[in-house]
Amino acid sequence: MAIDVDRVEAGYIALVSPPHSSRDWFNSVPLPESELRGLLISLGVNARDVLDAIAFANEAFERGLSDRVRAFRDMRDRALRGELAEHELEMLRSELVSRSSQIDKVSLIGTLRLSGQSASSVETLCSLLQTTQEHDAVIAALSLLADWHCHAFEDQAPRFMLGADWDASRDVQAWALLHAARYLQSGGSDEFFDFLLRAATDKTQSADMRQKARRAIIGIADPPILTRGSSQTELDREFDSIVKAARQVIANRRNGQAQDPR
Repeated sequence: MAIDVDRVEAGYIALVSPPHSSRDWFNSVPLPESELRGLLISLGVNARDVLDAIAFANEAFERGLSDRVRAFRDMRDRALRGELAEHELEMLRSELVSRSSQIDKVSLIGTLRLSGQSASSVETLCSLLQTTQEHDAVIAALSLLADWHCHAFEDQAPRFMLGADWDASRDVQAWALLHAARYLQSGGSDEFFDFLLRAATDKTQSADMRQKARRAIIGIADPPILTRGSSQTELDREFDSIVKAARQVIANRRNGQAQDPR
């Protein structure tokens, strides 16, 4: 074959030979398009032939990607009906933690949600949270762990609650605080609540994030003071008692008690 270009997830693989090039050449490691284009032209391959071969490779790749997107969309539809087989779930979990995946991770997490909680799915979400810096994916993964109310949430959430280095907009941090409050409303450990309290009082955090953490704690306690349209000053003054009430709510949920802590 005189010139052959294939697009893979990591870049492009090419094979060229005379008379279309000055010598036989191929690359075993995928290259970016611009780099490959320059190398092929330097080997004497006609520039138009290079562009045509790359365009053909792109079209083939997109067709394959479209087929893959449709396959995962079909999985979502069948998850709604409870029809996913375990091997399909395993394929979905592998796709979710793949660094080179072209499939939307939030959509994949949504399919995991529909398929129901399992130890393997929890482990996959934890692996994703250890590796990805995609804001929407992190928020969706934390939300699902919180909704499943599994202890893994307490292991994963704290570093986001204090703000990851890459979370410049602090939107992940804000959502992590919100999910922490939802999780604790159904029970949780005293240690995890202490971490939320730290986020509310740590002066190294921005005033906005400290306030969001305080609001999260107020949401857990749901104190009667809120019904009076209290000012922020009043809420700040009552914060110690609100913390105490929140701790009681969490303990009651943890112990399966139903009485109103107030």
